[in-house]
Amino acid sequence: MPRSTNPDSSYNEEKPRKRYRGSPFSIFPLIGAAVWFSMLWSMMIIWVSQRQPRYSHMNANQHMVYISDIGSNVMKPFFIVGCSVTAAMFSVSLFSVRRNYASVGKLEKLFDVMSILSGIAGSVGLILLSIFDLARHRTLHIIFLTLFMMGIVLSASSTVNEYCHVGRHYEDFEILRVISFVKIVLIAIEVTLTILLAGFTLGKWYTAATFTEWACAYTYTFYMLSYFFDLRPMAITKDHAELLRALNAKRNRTPLFGSPQMAETPTSER
Repeated sequence: MPRSTNPDSSYNEEKPRKRYRGSPFSIFPLIGAAVWFSMLWSMMIIWVSQRQPRYSHMNANQHMVYISDIGSNVMKPFFIVGCSVTAAMFSVSLFSVRRNYASVGKLEKLFDVMSILSGIAGSVGLILLSIFDLARHRTLHIIFLTLFMMGIVLSASSTVNEYCHVGRHYEDFEILRVISFVKIVLIAIEVTLTILLAGFTLGKWYTAATFTEWACAYTYTFYMLSYFFDLRPMAITKDHAELLRALNAKRNRTPLFGSPQMAETPTSER
């Protein structure tokens, strides 16, 4: 028998209001990651094209430059703009994630607030470390660098914990689990590199410390990109998904989730 296309006359045609339409905010982490990655490559290419100059504030046994060594000279305006745009895009991405995956319980909201506040603190540290450069404000630069790294690590930890708790309320829980795993791996790499950076610096192995800092910076690019996958899909709660299934079944249409089913045709009594 052909599939019925006429809805029940008693059915209310009003569709359930979607809490989040589309995902336009996924562009923000892409912009941030692209600006950050382009800034790093541009600074390195310019330094190499200048025949790898040694700056006056570099240590005697340092044969590679820190990022801020290049950003302390003629490229300082470029360095400040790049860090500021990256910090702004990261902060906006954190707020945008909360538009997609709204917190449900008190614990989730606590992790939400912690993630946003620590992320903003890290972003402020990134902007300030570009302003207070390594050549003129060494102590302040190290303080703001530490603030940036600690802020990002705390923000990522809070975000992963929030996903683990709030994810069970969403239809795409498996996606959240994958995203959380990727973030954990990236943050573990960042923490390891940060510890190595501190150890090499204290041990005055400055060349090894510079390579470690560049590795930390490039890892941050991938961490920024991970938020693209947080924001790309439209989040649907399990309650909302069940409602959509029920409405589609009521209309005798193909369900939004699951395999297509043919409408049952009642048999007449003999």
